[in-house]
Amino acid sequence: MSDEKKRSVEGLGAGRRRRLRGQAATPGEFDTFLNLDYTTTPVALQSVYRPENELMANAIRDLLEENGIPALVHSFQVPAMDGIAQVMRPVWGEVLVESEDAGRAAGLVKAFLATEPESPDPGTAGQDG
Repeated sequence: MSDEKKRSVEGLGAGRRRRLRGQAATPGEFDTFLNLDYTTTPVALQSVYRPENELMANAIRDLLEENGIPALVHSFQVPAMDGIAQVMRPVWGEVLVESEDAGRAAGLVKAFLATEPESPDPGTAGQDG
């Protein structure tokens, strides 16, 4: 190995040097590489909405996140079963938030669902832009 290449390899961390030499990284090095932190505490999640379809689930999640509430969409669907799960459960999935945000999130969802959809202007219906 040339001196220049040897110096550049020596400047890398131990895990990177081992990978360049064809050796596997240790689990700790892999976790560090992925930026994993196992010291975080679990978060209690609460369902605030059970949508009929994925589109509505994502719309509610976006609404909550725009208002500063982190939200997670959890699907009950099994992709290989193509809708069979929805026959057993009448909902598509659920939107989850941290328990401390549940009250505010439920209020936002309720207000969103209570708004009437805008009807198109009758004079422009059926016309292409």
